Amino acid sequence: PSDIGFSDEGYNLCDLHIEPVWVKADMMRAAQSTGQLFPTSLHGVKGRMIIRQQTVTDKVRAAADILNQSNEQWLVWCGLNQEGRNLAQSVPDGILVEGSDSLETKIHSIGRFLDQSKRVLITKVRIAGFGMNFQHCHNMMFLGLSDSYEMYYQAIRRCWRFGQQHPVNVVVVLSELERPI
Repeated sequence: PSDIGFSDEGYNLCDLHIEPVWVKADMMRAAQSTGQLFPTSLHGVKGRMIIRQQTVTDKVRAAADILNQSNEQWLVWCGLNQEGRNLAQSVPDGILVEGSDSLETKIHSIGRFLDQSKRVLITKVRIAGFGMNFQHCHNMMFLGLSDSYEMYYQAIRRCWRFGQQHPVNVVVVLSELERPI
């Protein structure tokens, strides 16, 4: 607003902190599952998806450790149904919202996160990453990344927006094999 002569009060964004968490991965097993004799870089969407599927357990374990050691609210973005389901089982005060849920269930579940009766919301960006206002929460996590910068940006902006009162912390949990992404 100050660019056109008005006050910037209320229009300053808090700090944004993005931290990758690297999870060890079995490189030889991953290489063989993608048809390679030795590990090389990931090739294409199919190769990245195979690696993502193979590292679900390790990434969920790392994510659950972080979430269960915190008493603050967290918004977790997953890309695979199995990631979300496994994490929901590992975080006692979490709630999972999936695409197959009815509209009423989605509204009720997200409402429980908004009224803070559930501490952790686990869902996909395409379900709650556009148009939602979660500025009451300042911690979020990605279980892996997709190829869409737009989805990544929009997901972060659900918490990092005008009116946010705290620095926003973003944790991105990735396997070492996903480092090229």
